[in-house]
Parts: sequence; C-alpha cells; structure tokens
Amino acid sequence: MIKIAICDDEYIYTAKTEKIIKNILYEKGISNYEINIFHSGIELNELKHGISEYHLVFIDIHMDRQNGFDTAKNIRKYDEDIFIVFITAFSDYSLEGYKFDALRFIVKDSLKEMLWECMENFFMKLRLKSSKITMVFIEGRKEIFVDKIYYVESNKHKLYFKLVKSIDKVYSLYGKLDEIESKLKEYDFLRIHKSYLVNMRFIESIERYKVIMLNGERLPVPRVNYKIIKDRFFENRGTCL
Repeated sequence: MIKIAICDDEYIYTAKTEKIIKNILYEKGISNYEINIFHSGIELNELKHGISEYHLVFIDIHMDRQNGFDTAKNIRKYDEDIFIVFITAFSDYSLEGYKFDALRFIVKDSLKEMLWECMENFFMKLRLKSSKITMVFIEGRKEIFVDKIYYVESNKHKLYFKLVKSIDKVYSLYGKLDEIESKLKEYDFLRIHKSYLVNMRFIESIERYKVIMLNGERLPVPRVNYKIIKDRFFENRGTCL
C-alpha cells in the first residue's frame, strides 16, 4: 500500500491536492493507497516515528503555527528516506528546502500540472529505492541497495563504496570507476570528478567548485566541468519553479 500525507493549514488546498492525487492514482490503475490530511506541521510531527509509515509527504511551506521547513526538519529526525514535496503559494521559494532532500517544489497556482510530473518522478524514485546490485568486494560478496550508496571513490586502482548509515563501513574492490558508472547510469549517479561518482540524492549543494554532501563532506569538482555538473544536478532535482 502507498501511504501519502498532505500537510497544509489551508483546507481548500488540502482538498484540492487530495482530489488531484486520487485522480492520478486512478489513471495509473492504483487502488491500494491511503491519503491522510494534516492541517498543521505540529499535528504531523506528533507522529514522530510513525511518520515512517508514509512513502510521500506534501508540506506547505507557509503555515502559521509551524512552517514547512521546520516541519520537514522534525520529520528528518525520525526518517531519512521518506519523500518530501514542498508546496508554496509563492515563486520565491528558498533552496533551503533541498537540505531536507526534497523531491520537488510545487506552486499552488500550477498544482495540477506539477503534481502529475511530481507523481511520475515519485514512482520512478520508489522503483529505484528497491533496486539492488550484487558486487564481489574484497570484504566478500555483498548485495546492496543502490539507493544506499553515498558515493564511490577511485584511488590507486581501487574503488571504495561509501554507504549510507555506515560512515565507517566502506566496501572496496579492484576496478575502474568507468565500469561502475556504466553499471549505475540509470540510478541518478553523477560523475563529478575522475575519482568520484556520487549519488545525487545525497548532494546538498554545488558551489565554488565543490559538491557539498548532506553529511558535510566536500568533494572536488574540476573547474572545466563545473557548469555542466551543476546543470545536471539541478536538472535532476527537477526545479519546478
């Protein structure tokens, strides 16, 4: 079952968002779903660990009692993987939202069109989430979720796989980064450097010839490829505004 939460203190928009999402799910032939409505960020955050039951959460940025960014910050304390979509009535949104690995930003004036594109992207990401690859590492044969690979580093003919929630756990093997790049091509990985292949969902920002990861790590970007890499990153983020 797909579980979706909508959090907005404007009742007219919670109803409108719910109706559009139901129509999209109907068009896709999906009947096994549940949509729950929350009229404040505080109400949603009361779920705490219960938020992990949801696959997708729509959050209005401009709510009176608790804004959308603060709501998302609290959600991320309990769940790092849930998909978050920010909804706003204004086009001057802040890139601050991408600190919470936002799937999309949607403008209320273009709700219907943007929701269709957003849901398409959600289903694609959901499929990728369950994708696994089997690799023969020096540490042994392992089956790992592609979505849990933070980045792959090449160093002296050796590849190091850094995994999410395993900061000190790095799997390694002998090989070429080009081969791994080809293997992970369909999974939103970005070659930012001859030595780094990065999972784009864990990039916080790209600035001053550095990729800043969500964990604070800063990885180098060659000056000659900087604009191309930055453009690819924002294209993948699907900046809708």
